Amino acid sequence: MTTPQLYTPAQQQVHERLRAIGPHPAWQLAAPPVLDSDLVAVPVSMSADGTVQPLQFHGEPTWTAPKLVTVYLGNYWGDKATHDRFLYEMMEFGYLSKLRPFGVGAGKWYGSFQGPTPGREMYDSEVQKLLGDWLATSPAGVLLGDPQTLYMCMMPDGITVKFDGTSEANCTSFCGYHSSFSHPSAGPLVYSTQFSPRCSGCNQGTSDQDYRAAVQAVCSHEASETFTDAHGRGWYNNQTGMEGADETAWHFLQWGPWMLQGYPSDKWVNVVGEYVPVGDPTPQPGPQPGLQGDPKAIALAAIAPVVDAYAAELSRHPRSINARAHLIGAQAAGTAVEGATFS
Repeated sequence: MTTPQLYTPAQQQVHERLRAIGPHPAWQLAAPPVLDSDLVAVPVSMSADGTVQPLQFHGEPTWTAPKLVTVYLGNYWGDKATHDRFLYEMMEFGYLSKLRPFGVGAGKWYGSFQGPTPGREMYDSEVQKLLGDWLATSPAGVLLGDPQTLYMCMMPDGITVKFDGTSEANCTSFCGYHSSFSHPSAGPLVYSTQFSPRCSGCNQGTSDQDYRAAVQAVCSHEASETFTDAHGRGWYNNQTGMEGADETAWHFLQWGPWMLQGYPSDKWVNVVGEYVPVGDPTPQPGPQPGLQGDPKAIALAAIAPVVDAYAAELSRHPRSINARAHLIGAQAAGTAVEGATFS
């Protein structure tokens, strides 16, 4: 068995701060980055028979309906159409199905969008501001306001991003990471930052000239970890601090026409769900008028189907005391929300 890769002291401090926060409402935490430095040219903690150290659950719910929005920040270094197709199939062709034992449901890809251009040298906090400011403008067609949406930020070639307060940067310390924060206008957001793998530290185990396998490995890595540990209190290894895909980093699997990375499942092996084609992408619902950042509208929209359902039941069964009571309660809740003030 190879020795598990441990984090550098600076990275370990971030992990310790994150783990020390304790139980929390998921959307009240602006978590430090969940670091994936083991993606850079290091062995994984996997034995010869393919078993890995089991993960422990720490109370944060996993994503039952994960969604992914691709955001290209600046010029993409590869072929966008191919990469979009990969992310669509990764989300909807069964890749995530072996995460069901952790509570992860079927995924949806909500398209790709051209975002703003980042600076050549940035800190993670600046990446957060760039993404949050852009989403706060309610860009056309972009899914907003859903707490189980991952905004996967594809960075241009040649950019350097460092974690705040450290000198650690992409290509030398990490190849991607996922985290969360709360933006003053866009609200709570979950994102991942994906870098060009055209550097020696982030093109491990591949020989393809277009670097597709490397970027697909890192994207699948960050997605599977986000859906099981979005805010740092879900599934991870108590002994090493590693999340699921950390345990099997740079162990490539052929999945349909793609090379990508697997993850541990309930049997603790490097697995992915069966490749099951379901066709071409279908248009996904974009932002709904009146719901962008308006908690009152969001609450009313949540109550409306309940009111409609009980009203329909009452029309079919006019003497149903249960339906009448629930309808009155739901209508009262809607009236209360309508008159409420949200901060």
